[in-house]
Amino acid sequence: MREQISKSTADKPCDFGVKYDELCRQFNLIPLSSVKIKLNEGVIDLDTDNLRFDDWSPLCGAIGTCKTLRSIIFRSQFYNTPSRNLAEAERRNVKRSLSASKRPPIFQSKELLTKICLNLKDCLTMTTELVLLDLNGLPFRRKDLSLIAQGLAKCKSIVRFRLTNSPIGDDGLE
Repeated sequence: MREQISKSTADKPCDFGVKYDELCRQFNLIPLSSVKIKLNEGVIDLDTDNLRFDDWSPLCGAIGTCKTLRSIIFRSQFYNTPSRNLAEAERRNVKRSLSASKRPPIFQSKELLTKICLNLKDCLTMTTELVLLDLNGLPFRRKDLSLIAQGLAKCKSIVRFRLTNSPIGDDGLE
């Protein structure tokens, strides 16, 4: 499930962009511009609904080995949040009914979500720079939350952690 990392690579901080490009070459993929757009600021800000399954392998591998990211923001709008105004809510309902035959984004699969959480845990345990982890609208299970919690317990740099609009339920809070 996770790619093996040599000790020499894990011991030294790496540049996320370089590592991501290297992994994309290994997987014969073109690096996504949506991943690289804010890398100069040390930020990954992604709408996860539009990514393919293959796009996640190099992304997860780079996140799990790099210590230099300052912010990681993953957003999913698939299980949309309640709208603030009625017209917007009505528009979303019409759009949802038109696209009811669409399958959920690949990000919603349990296996991929677990892989992402494992790599986030690895990032959290070794990072000295990460100050924001925002996981908006993602359907975590108890297992996923415990992986992230293990990483958060060891992370000394994190300032903000958000699970906005994530349907974790009461069981996830225990």
